[in-house]
Amino acid sequence: MFRLRHWSAAAKLACGLTAALSAAPPLTTIQEILYKADGTRFNGIAVIQWNSFQASDTSSIATHNVTVRIVDGILRVRLVPTTTASPGARYLVRYNSDGKIQFTEVWNVPPSTAPLRLADVRVSSSPVAPVPDTTVEIADVNGLESALAARPEKGPGYMPSRAAVISATGQLEGAMGDSTDCVRADGSVGPCGGGVAFTGAFVDGEEPAGAVNGVNATFTLAHTPAPASSLALYRNGVLQKQGLDYTLTGATVVFEPVSIPQSQDILQASYRIS
Repeated sequence: MFRLRHWSAAAKLACGLTAALSAAPPLTTIQEILYKADGTRFNGIAVIQWNSFQASDTSSIATHNVTVRIVDGILRVRLVPTTTASPGARYLVRYNSDGKIQFTEVWNVPPSTAPLRLADVRVSSSPVAPVPDTTVEIADVNGLESALAARPEKGPGYMPSRAAVISATGQLEGAMGDSTDCVRADGSVGPCGGGVAFTGAFVDGEEPAGAVNGVNATFTLAHTPAPASSLALYRNGVLQKQGLDYTLTGATVVFEPVSIPQSQDILQASYRIS
């Protein structure tokens, strides 16, 4: 009889210990709808982290963390109360959105059978530390200041969709003139060559006068190239060589027999006249 009673007491003690070990600690629900400053709902995650502590029912809570998804602003999580736990128990919460930690909070959760709001558990909050100013001054980069100083700047005559020319002061200006005009190396603008009255120092795209028939070898330019070596004579876009394909005397061009232009050929001349 004694052995039976002894076994019964031991069994009850073991069952009670098993029940105590298998019982989950009490949980408090934190529930809130989060908004951003512009009135839209917050979307992202909250990473909740804690160190080891002992709950009010002596349950041992190990160091760990949990990630809670916040969709359309809805935050809901159940946590072990910390106000009745071992001293120093707290939750560190980091809110993450758009791949960045936006801000952090510290929670101290009391026991409650009804859901609590963030204002009921939040004990401190802080924004993310600002990104340090990493601005690099121009003078800090070796040679940058002199390189920038050498670049042409926009002048008062600068205009978009215009050919750019560099003025006498080294500034970028827009070339003035008609859309059919030519811009010369010195930045001046005037009518292009080709039978049009020309008052500048260059002729461009002129068609030499003369019959293009496969027989005629002599053609005349509107002006005398000066110097003669400035003449660039093209036949169907191919540059002809002076002294090999033709000879130049004053304003007269004479093609060699093997280079006489045929009836379908196109001649164009560009040259300097002063």
